[in-house]
Amino acid sequence: MYQNTREKLIFTGLMCGVMVFLMSAFNIILQVGFNWTAVTTILKGFIPIFIIGFLLDLFVIGKFAKAMQSKMVKPDAHIMKKVFAMQFFMVFGMCICMTTLTTFMHFGFTGIEVYQILAITLVRNFVVALILQVFIAGPIVRNVAQRIY
Repeated sequence: MYQNTREKLIFTGLMCGVMVFLMSAFNIILQVGFNWTAVTTILKGFIPIFIIGFLLDLFVIGKFAKAMQSKMVKPDAHIMKKVFAMQFFMVFGMCICMTTLTTFMHFGFTGIEVYQILAITLVRNFVVALILQVFIAGPIVRNVAQRIY
């Protein structure tokens, strides 16, 4: 993982960038299909969503995930147990925040339909994000981060 603030910022930026891109692509392609509109929508929304996700990760969800991990996993536990617990709580927190934010951005705050869409999207996004985090983004970002520092 990381040893200092610089490494933490690099790791968080890489992880956030990969997850924001993949989850945005997943949700937009589900909504409009894979076409030029999807590509432009993903690219247009990447920077603002990345900034929001990065700040949430650094100042809110990262602290929550670390606190939950320390409560659920013993300090002498195997490193992979610690990593998986951290991944689980990061995905849990980020999924709730980012899915809620983007759902309300796209559908507004009124109508029962938006809350039904939010509930379905939260469950779907949690499952997909956890799989991406554990099997794709996590290993790739850890590998890249280790090569950088």
